[in-house]
Amino acid sequence: VEPIKKTPELSYVRKIHKYWARKPFSNICSSIHQFSKKGDCVFLDCNHNYSHRTSSDLWSLQWVHFYGNNADKIHEQFRERNNAPVFHPDYINAYEKILTELQETASGESLVRDMMIAEKIMGLLALIMHDCEQQEAEKATSAKAGLLKDIKAYLEIHFRDSISIDDLAGLFYIDKYYL
Repeated sequence: VEPIKKTPELSYVRKIHKYWARKPFSNICSSIHQFSKKGDCVFLDCNHNYSHRTSSDLWSLQWVHFYGNNADKIHEQFRERNNAPVFHPDYINAYEKILTELQETASGESLVRDMMIAEKIMGLLALIMHDCEQQEAEKATSAKAGLLKDIKAYLEIHFRDSISIDDLAGLFYIDKYYL
């Protein structure tokens, strides 16, 4: 069965691979920041230079190299939200599942294979952006909780003092209407 010819409208896979580091190494030709823990994910644009390395704590990775009409724009949005290409999703299994399905689909011979690949790539990108959005929300919630904790601690120490809402707003650099 001959697959549909690749068109600019569809995202398509260039390569899917699993890699296991067998000894410490550094790859500067191709910057992934060093992975910090198991389950880290990386979303990068291969059109820009990057590098990766291992320490004595060796790792393995599963990756997909793909092209698509809007992939660069989606990557740009991701980088606007994240300072680094490395992120740590709560549920790594969802990523592993999509990558496995992509590999199976790419090795198939269906007439609609390229459309199915494009659908899975878009699902992967949607999952990345969703997780990025979730992490942003968690950071914002954590920051608010920390601010409230600081305000509460201040009030517990200064409960006998005459403190106005305006005073608190000025001390904690927050609009008084948010207090």
